[in-house]
Amino acid sequence: MASLYFRERSSEKEILDDFNLKDNDLSQNLKELERVNTLLGGYAPVLAMLERIKPELQKRPLVRITDVGCGGGDVLRRVHHWCQKNRINARLIGLDGNLH
Repeated sequence: MASLYFRERSSEKEILDDFNLKDNDLSQNLKELERVNTLLGGYAPVLAMLERIKPELQKRPLVRITDVGCGGGDVLRRVHHWCQKNRINARLIGLDGNLH
C-alpha cells in the first residue's frame, strides 16, 4: 500500500506505467492526473524554472522543449500558455511510451 507520508516516495508501479492501458481506463487516469497536478501545484516546479531562465529564453528565436513521458500533454499545455504569455516562440514536443 502506498504511504500517505509524502516525504517517502512510493516504489509501487503507477497506473500509467502500464503501456497497455487504453481507452476509458487511460482517459480516466490522465484526467485524474491532470486534476491532481492542478490541485496540488504539480506544474509549479516546471513553470518556476521557466520563469527563472526567462531572460535567456527571450533572447532566442526559437526554444525547443521536450516532455519525455508526457502522458496526456497537460504539462506541455501549461508550458505553451506560459510561452505565449511571455512572447516566447517555442516548439513543444511530447513523447510517451503508451501508443494508445
